[in-house]
Amino acid sequence: MRDILWPLWLALAILVSGCRQFPEPNGVDLIAEFPLARQSYIVSGQGPVGRPAFRAYLGSGLRPDLDGDWARAEIDDQVQAFGFFLYQARPVSVIVTGRSERAKTVAFSCQGKAVGQATVGPKLDGFRLSISQDSVIKGMNWIFVENAGDVAWRDFRMFPSDSGLSTKTGLPLEAGVKGGVLSVPFGQSLDYSLTSPEFSRLVFEVDGWVESGGPALDPSLLEVEVRLIGDGPETPNSWTVRGDGQHKVDLPDGLGEFGLQLSARLLSSGGPLPGQVGVEFRQLKLCRSHAQPSTLPSPPVLTEPTPSRPTNVVVYVVDTLRADKLAAYGYGQPSSPNFDGLAQDSVLFFKAVAESPWTKPSVATIISGLESDQHGVFDFNDVLDPHHTTLAEILKEAGYQTFGVVANPLVGARFGFDQGFDKYLALPVTKRAADVNREAFKLLREKDGERPFFLYLQPIDPHLPYDPPEPFRSRALSWHNIETTEGEKLLPSTDKPGFITMTHHLYRQAALGLPPEVPQSTRRLIEALYDGEVATADAGIGEVIAWLKAQGVYDDTLIVVTSDHGEELLDRDWLGHMHTFYEELVRVPLLIKFPRGRGKGERSEEVFNHRDLLPTIVKELGLSVPKLVQGKSFQARESAQGLSQMKAGADAVEAGQSYSEFLQRGTSLRVGDLKLIHHDSSVKATLLRGLFDLSRDPTEQDNLILKRPLTALRLEAELARQKRRYSGSSEASKGPADVTRSILESLQYVR
Repeated sequence: MRDILWPLWLALAILVSGCRQFPEPNGVDLIAEFPLARQSYIVSGQGPVGRPAFRAYLGSGLRPDLDGDWARAEIDDQVQAFGFFLYQARPVSVIVTGRSERAKTVAFSCQGKAVGQATVGPKLDGFRLSISQDSVIKGMNWIFVENAGDVAWRDFRMFPSDSGLSTKTGLPLEAGVKGGVLSVPFGQSLDYSLTSPEFSRLVFEVDGWVESGGPALDPSLLEVEVRLIGDGPETPNSWTVRGDGQHKVDLPDGLGEFGLQLSARLLSSGGPLPGQVGVEFRQLKLCRSHAQPSTLPSPPVLTEPTPSRPTNVVVYVVDTLRADKLAAYGYGQPSSPNFDGLAQDSVLFFKAVAESPWTKPSVATIISGLESDQHGVFDFNDVLDPHHTTLAEILKEAGYQTFGVVANPLVGARFGFDQGFDKYLALPVTKRAADVNREAFKLLREKDGERPFFLYLQPIDPHLPYDPPEPFRSRALSWHNIETTEGEKLLPSTDKPGFITMTHHLYRQAALGLPPEVPQSTRRLIEALYDGEVATADAGIGEVIAWLKAQGVYDDTLIVVTSDHGEELLDRDWLGHMHTFYEELVRVPLLIKFPRGRGKGERSEEVFNHRDLLPTIVKELGLSVPKLVQGKSFQARESAQGLSQMKAGADAVEAGQSYSEFLQRGTSLRVGDLKLIHHDSSVKATLLRGLFDLSRDPTEQDNLILKRPLTALRLEAELARQKRRYSGSSEASKGPADVTRSILESLQYVR
């Protein structure tokens, strides 16, 4: 990463060195940087719900229909919900616009208190709710709509009750840039994450923003506030300037990393009139207040290893395996002796991050080295673009024999995951790890003994339903002190094993914000049976290791063992995966056994992502990494002290992202022990934004989003940079819908 940052630092130094004095400074153009700014609402948000920028303020399963309205997902016919976030508790006004095929009266409540009702009919209409301060809280709030039925909502707006903001339906009250002019509505702020000890003067030119035909705005009543954002309880510095025209604000010197918030208001007793929208920045730059010398860092010198002889490659992806359910990561049950033993010969990664909380995007990243935004595989029936270069294609071109055996149909040949394989088998989902291995060993017996091989394996264990075979079932029950007959009685329904019915029940309960109603005895059984599934998968790992040793190729084989994602075991009253970005879903086990004992027994505490696997494997073999691959090889992070001493800083930022565009749209980013969760929309009543310090809060219980605003802003800015980097990425084609439906039924996602 540093070899990339070096020319960027040089370009930045050249840019700021020519900074002139106000009013025509060169420096950081904050209008050009607007896409990286966080748009915060002084109360919360306002804007059409269909706009992507507003999705972060919606929750609980709203989805767009063909007409652009937002309707309830199929969770409950009678209850709908809007989620919104308040930075401070204060009276707010909400306008919702919707329609229904038949006229009906719906009732609104916020935090359990009634806030109004409205009659919704076939004509699209808006309804205003006045919500008092005692009906809201600082943080996440929910408005529930009773008797909603088939109501489809078009708009959801919120603003201070006394703001006088326009309530015109369809008005896009959100910041934006047009013709080089940045427009910011009253009631909204722009938060920038900046890093420079040299820039200390903010210069801008501002004017009033009025709708076409709206009343004139007295420029002398305009006030712009500039505020520094920092972590900690101390009051941050702030400055206010009045009037339109050109202004400058001198910030403290030597700020280093800091956040900068811009907002505007109208100093009128009645607030802005309808049509008086906000302010327009015609210039907005940050530069030096006086000439300062520039100091450039020395470019890093990195060394990369080269192989001494041909190396076989085995990639073993265990479906749905949590890292914290393995003894190598501190788990107290003996469910993973083979993984733990292999870890002694390998580099074991303690902060490995999945690309996504479900299978398809993660595996697409593992085999291509591309981020989700690049390969575009998000949905169940997405097909991996054949123009993307896969690991199998790279190795096949280098003379490798390539074989793959999987038991998850979502990564079968019909979805493009067979690219580059000489032979690729997709077994029925009912097959176990032992069945996957058996077919793999058959393929390997037919290989050319003179050429190295690449083997990709992905069994389905321990995916739902948790129904481990014997002897693993009885062993796991005994670990948790459960008799076999007792375990059968604890199953939640007559289905075998009965957990699919439970997942649908939990889905409905969570959507309504109701308690899960799962007895402790059943929770204990779920843990036990999942452990049995883990033990089944671990036995499969042991079979592969034994085969490699029997063939005399173990020492010369590069082995990767990881998982596509983790699993929620009622940690937050949910069972399964795909739905959140907490550690139980995006932290995955990972070990890499390098050939000929290199890195044996080492441990890495640095963040490592799925997209880093392909460049690591390719570099180890002395091959070239495709240009589009954004992952960073493990070798490029090595230091002279050993494999486990990876370089931190910017490399860590690149490595810790998890992303999803299906069902639960959102992203998480981990930098060291800090982790940001940003849910764009939600299928259940969960947080939309979260910041956690995993070093002291590994189970993510203490949300720091309001306690450390600068840290949150920095991580959100990094997410915005990565999102913008792939704004032109390709979209995946779609597979047959009827085929996809049958696959989902086989995986028991649907009934």
